Amino acid sequence: MNLFKDKFFRQFFASMHAHPHDNWDFYRFPDDHSRHHEFQVENASTSLDFILNNADHYNTTYQVLADDESRRLMILLLVYRVLDHHHVSLPLNSPDYWKTIQMIDSNFLKRENVFVSGEWSLNEYYLPTFDLTLFCRLRSIMATFILKQYYYCGNPPVQPEPGDIVIDAGACWGDTAMHFAHTAGRSGQVHCFEFVPSNIEIFSKHLGVNTGVKESIFLAPYALSDESHLKMKFNDYGPASCLSATGKQTARTITIDDYVRAEGLRRVDFVKMDVEGAEKMALQGAREVIRRHKPKLAISAYHRLDDLFELPRAIQAIDPGYTFYLGHYTIHNEETVLYAIHPEYCAGKRHSAAGKIG
Repeated sequence: MNLFKDKFFRQFFASMHAHPHDNWDFYRFPDDHSRHHEFQVENASTSLDFILNNADHYNTTYQVLADDESRRLMILLLVYRVLDHHHVSLPLNSPDYWKTIQMIDSNFLKRENVFVSGEWSLNEYYLPTFDLTLFCRLRSIMATFILKQYYYCGNPPVQPEPGDIVIDAGACWGDTAMHFAHTAGRSGQVHCFEFVPSNIEIFSKHLGVNTGVKESIFLAPYALSDESHLKMKFNDYGPASCLSATGKQTARTITIDDYVRAEGLRRVDFVKMDVEGAEKMALQGAREVIRRHKPKLAISAYHRLDDLFELPRAIQAIDPGYTFYLGHYTIHNEETVLYAIHPEYCAGKRHSAAGKIG
């Protein structure tokens, strides 16, 4: 029996006649966006066809997710991909969510429009709890520091811990790296991968003003892939940049395995990936690290509609012992995170070895 298909259709028919209010994220999308006012029939049809044609693959993921909350979230996210905000309200959309968003600017905003990255204007924020100055957008503060995207708080938790050696794959402006470094502390390290010049520029500004965490952060200007030393084309669109055959700029690739080997890292405790749809290749380039160190994983799983079955399958192909959970950090279809933890880590892995040779 395909349990996924049964649950999907139940949620689909329960949602199709709903018309939730205040369900458009004005902080992310403009008011005149075509999706805001009109239901996109062609997009809905394409998504529904894909989901039903791959129901067996989705069913495999549904079965391996470790708790009911993750399974319910998976179904709701896929129904949202078809019916959109016109008919589906995701769990975060509540009065408290909107109050928190309004609180961010009133409490933490210092200056508006201090930098430009791609099509995004960045503000300056100061978060006293973390003693961090950040150049980003409001939704970055919301997702990274308040909702704690990439920190699964269930049982067991899947998140960075004090003393951890962290891989931040797709570091963008560096706000997430700052959060990781604050958590890992002076005994931890955060190794970041970012190849887009405009993102690196903002990242460097973060390092310049946040001296308390600067010493534990290392930036590698490479694109992650399943093979090192390739030249890949891309266009600089700030945080939306991705590898493209039609790109006008080039980046060199590296695998996480080769980087860890070259840097002499004795262990890796936590890996976060948000690399604009290249997560599967980046995972394949981390096979040795995953098999050897069993790191906790937080992998973005929303760039491609097949992410929710391709990414768990890729991790299981490397090490079938991982347990999976799902989290989501917006009121639209972006920022879904697949968490994975290995029982060997749960059994009491300790930071007994030095983090780096030399």
